[in-house]
Amino acid sequence: MQTSTYDAMKQEFELTNAKILYPPMIQHLGKAGKYIQMSMKYCKESYGHLQCIIQVKREWQTRQFIGIWLQDKNIRVFDQVVFEPPPLVCNNDHFNMWIPFQIAKEPLVETGRDYWQDYCQFLNNLLGDEKLSSLCWPDMLSGSPIPVYEPMSFSLSPGPKAMVRIGCWLLSIIS
Repeated sequence: MQTSTYDAMKQEFELTNAKILYPPMIQHLGKAGKYIQMSMKYCKESYGHLQCIIQVKREWQTRQFIGIWLQDKNIRVFDQVVFEPPPLVCNNDHFNMWIPFQIAKEPLVETGRDYWQDYCQFLNNLLGDEKLSSLCWPDMLSGSPIPVYEPMSFSLSPGPKAMVRIGCWLLSIIS
């Protein structure tokens, strides 16, 4: 394994690691795409074998990478760890552990399928009462306190948030 300069190793290391101040720990993004928290002690043990070269008084020397990185004032550091999925907005000084779902990276496929009709059929099957499930149609919900249409939506079908609200509302009235 070739030894790199401290700056090169630091750049690569910080793609998957960050220091957290409160409580003191290291956040590591593992190969499986999941976060691992390490105490400072375990971090030093895990990465103690990594060596880098730095220039000291015009001479290049080999040193332990993790010891230098932990003392560096310009590393990737956050105040605390949070879990704030969208639409929550995370502060820049917080480490957000939210990892987007893999399906979010898939392109949407346009189909002729009417998902709103399928949803209403699902409610009819779930509730077993066509009168109750017919409440999901937009013309029946006018004047309802439930917001059916998403803002700035130009389609005739409600958006996904409204569909969830409608489903919850329907389940609450039959409970």
